Amino acid sequence: MRKIPLAGAKMLGNTTAKYRWFAGVYLLIVFLLIPVLLLGLSLLNIIVFYVFLGLVVVLIIAITAMTLLQKYCKDWLPVKMQTWAFLPEPLHSLKPYDRLFTAVFSKCKCCKCGDQPADDLSMTVSYQK
Repeated sequence: MRKIPLAGAKMLGNTTAKYRWFAGVYLLIVFLLIPVLLLGLSLLNIIVFYVFLGLVVVLIIAITAMTLLQKYCKDWLPVKMQTWAFLPEPLHSLKPYDRLFTAVFSKCKCCKCGDQPADDLSMTVSYQK
């Protein structure tokens, strides 16, 4: 059971090491946007809230099923769906968002964050079993 949170933490750490802006966006989404959205939907109407939650659960199940099929049973899927590359780039990669955030914050004069070399941004997180 310990492997699940450790693998999640490792994934988030590696993503944050590659995309420096990811930690701030993650915190805003998880601790601000999602709670405000759920509170607003629950105050609006309980039926709307349950429909929204049901759609989110169905979406999570579909993504999990597709990922498992891609990993273990690729031959069951059409060739185009054997990877996530059939989706538009913003739906399967953080690179477009990285280009956007880099373009916006490279003009920042207060902290000179655009002056850092790209080698400083690469770092991996590892843990021992």
